[in-house]
Amino acid sequence: MDFYYKLVAKVGGQLYSIYDVNTDYKVGDVLSQPARPGHRGGYYCYASVQEAIFADVPYKAGGNFIAPRTVIKCICWGDFVVYSNGKMSFTNLMPVAELGLPQGYKANKDSIKRALMEQESWRHEQLEREFNLNLVRRNRAPEQSLSFHDSNLFENYFSASAVAEIERLIAGD
Repeated sequence: MDFYYKLVAKVGGQLYSIYDVNTDYKVGDVLSQPARPGHRGGYYCYASVQEAIFADVPYKAGGNFIAPRTVIKCICWGDFVVYSNGKMSFTNLMPVAELGLPQGYKANKDSIKRALMEQESWRHEQLEREFNLNLVRRNRAPEQSLSFHDSNLFENYFSASAVAEIERLIAGD
């Protein structure tokens, strides 16, 4: 017998679907709904606890989207549909246990988001540095060399004609 796992909302000690507020899950109760392709029916679950924990539940107004969450262990059978992201939809589902979530679940998700944002910020900084360096290289005459002392001079970032134009404007000509 295979077990599957589902991320659900836990509201007032009761277990509900995150997406559909009318679907509740009670240990030992069998739920049945024809599993159909295209997300048109059945009960969704995953083959592993990790996949269930990080399930991407679509937002639906009026759902339990912001409710606390937990993972339930289920027995599933009957017709089923397998989706490309690892999600499965079964015709029959029976919860057998509430597993909870790993300690620090919320902190871990926040940490992952923060790390991804920092990585993106670092990538943008690298692109800006590379752009600036290429700009200096493009606008510097081949006979000029870039020394440490003049690396931050205004003239290094612009062509000679642009510098002359700016100097002319500053002088008031």
